[in-house]
Amino acid sequence: LERLVCASDCSLNDLEFLMTHCKNIRFIQLGSSTGINNATMNRVLAQNPMKKLEELRILYSADIGMQTVHLMMNQCERLATLSELESWGGIRLDELNDFREYIRENNIKLDITPTLSLN
Repeated sequence: LERLVCASDCSLNDLEFLMTHCKNIRFIQLGSSTGINNATMNRVLAQNPMKKLEELRILYSADIGMQTVHLMMNQCERLATLSELESWGGIRLDELNDFREYIRENNIKLDITPTLSLN
């Protein structure tokens, strides 16, 4: 499986199982009803570092934050797009602005432009 799109209600256990076992995953898009959180991402990446992941889009999560952003950047060697950070409840605006500045200053090739949440 190279692409995973979950746009509706999904058991967090099922989602974790899928993400843990998709060793060749390149694209993940999660809707606002998945309940994904930092703890789930930690468990998934501990078992599957997603070395081929290029794009992660999570439309909304009340409990996902910069911990997951940094973990994804460290684990996912091919990560080029990390989108919808503005709608991650665990990221404060000042953290997001600091992260944007960090990407710019360090010339990191990572697109964090929101696309799904644009009106």
